[in-house]
Amino acid sequence: MSSKMRFRFVDPKKIRIPTVRVTSVWDPDEYEVFKASLEADGIQNPIICIFDGKEYWLADGKHRLEEALLKGDKTIPVAWKEGTLVDAKLRNLYLNRLHGKTKASEEVTLIRDLYENDGLNLQKISEKTGFPLERIEQRLAISRADPYVQEMLDNERIGVGIAFELSRLPNPKGQIRLLQELVKLPTLPSTKWVREVVDESIKLIEEKASSPSPPPIGPPIRTIECGFCEERYVEREMVGVNTCRTCLGLAKDYIRELKRKRSRGETPEQALARRVAESGSKPERRQPQTEANIEPRSSIEPSDSESPP
Repeated sequence: MSSKMRFRFVDPKKIRIPTVRVTSVWDPDEYEVFKASLEADGIQNPIICIFDGKEYWLADGKHRLEEALLKGDKTIPVAWKEGTLVDAKLRNLYLNRLHGKTKASEEVTLIRDLYENDGLNLQKISEKTGFPLERIEQRLAISRADPYVQEMLDNERIGVGIAFELSRLPNPKGQIRLLQELVKLPTLPSTKWVREVVDESIKLIEEKASSPSPPPIGPPIRTIECGFCEERYVEREMVGVNTCRTCLGLAKDYIRELKRKRSRGETPEQALARRVAESGSKPERRQPQTEANIEPRSSIEPSDSESPP
């Protein structure tokens, strides 16, 4: 397979764009200038593709290709070389680094795609793109962070260093919580400061994970309501007795009254005094004994005047 770049005119409709790639970000005013130059002079710099024997895979020049398709150009200049789709992705990553401004989230997603789906190790990606190995490792870590972290990175609210430190937190909720606290600050703290906070957070998470777990919660204990005091007790503490309706009612009345008294917080002396006071201010009048209300004695009872036999 030749590694030499070649040149030809190709139908733009035959050029395929990889699903995962990095695309340069244009300022609106700059993009208008770019479009005007294409209208005036056409495509002066050929787009770059990798040809796998059947397909032309785009490596660089997406904006030029899209404009050519909109204009209906039949052919466009293409610089190409033999390779695979993976080669197109690697060249795309390398060339867009030279162009300047790109979305960081696209870069980290492409590195993850090369690593996880295309089977390239990080050292190989570093060699093919010229990126330092540390940068590749950081981008891969950021690609696994919460999407909110990548969004704030794209919006330039945080830098790559802080995004990497946030990605070290194992809990996505923790990443979001710390990020929300950071963007509230009038001035974004240094990467070193964020690293120290993340280190301390990870330490606390590990300590919590290593602490003994609480005993498992068993099934709920069954309780039964007492028919007298109406409180609930464990089933084994309940006893049953045969009770008639009258005694049952009296017992319940007594217990309710006892609970009512106890709720007042009375001492036995106070309770006694209250009972005395509640007995009424008017003493019960006793009827004098008269012949009319004296119950006659039984005829079999001996009278005082009779002597025993």
